[in-house]
Amino acid sequence: MKFFKPDTTAQALKLKKNESGSHFIAGGTQINSLFSAGKKISALISLQKLNLCKIKKDSIGACASLEDIKTHPKVHKGLAEAASHLASRNVRNMATIGGNIASQQSSSDMLPVLVSLNAQIVLAQKNGRKELPLKNWIKSPGKNGDLILGFKLPDPDIKIFQKKYSRTKNDLPILKAAVGYFIKDGNIVRAYAAAGCMAPIVIYLEKTSSMLEGASIETLDAESLFETAKQEVKPIDDIRASALYRMKLLKAFLADFTENMKTTY
Repeated sequence: MKFFKPDTTAQALKLKKNESGSHFIAGGTQINSLFSAGKKISALISLQKLNLCKIKKDSIGACASLEDIKTHPKVHKGLAEAASHLASRNVRNMATIGGNIASQQSSSDMLPVLVSLNAQIVLAQKNGRKELPLKNWIKSPGKNGDLILGFKLPDPDIKIFQKKYSRTKNDLPILKAAVGYFIKDGNIVRAYAAAGCMAPIVIYLEKTSSMLEGASIETLDAESLFETAKQEVKPIDDIRASALYRMKLLKAFLADFTENMKTTY
């Protein structure tokens, strides 16, 4: 196996294009999963020299570790909480946010929360740098040669409600859902809802988000929200839970969200 350590983003992209079967690597936790699954990997391209570890209030580099995100004082509390949900500290010290998002796992602890924070994903492509809403990127992640540089958080003051449902604290979620929102004069003026483990990929609940926007907190109805949300999801059956049970958890999440809004504001 070949191992490369490029000095620039341009070099990394060129290597990815020219080396068949190559993968970018930062912390390596996702690469280990690929090896375990029996996938053939001919070359690894390290991102260590690309200076992608910076954490600011409104941006996070792709190579920032989940442990650093959990503990950094400038990180949004909702994102720090999401990082704390993931596995053990040893894994969080290795795992990076870029690798976690690039893997596009429906069971990601981080992806639904980033979507609900209205995050923008920053990509390096052969034609230059590109930024787009993460909620759009998850529908069509782009070409295999794209390199995730980081994430921008244009709304650092956004509020968030999230929950992880799992068999044990360190297990993968059965459902991970989150809603990011802004409140003004007793109304929800903007909302971003997302759910993981309710389809092969994390879903941005577009219709549910639209239903929340402009809604009065006093008249929020969990049953109506669920009727809308269940039209957007395609729950999966796996070893952790049935599709029917996941639907019940989604209903419970929306009920908890509604109750939290009415008791908090």
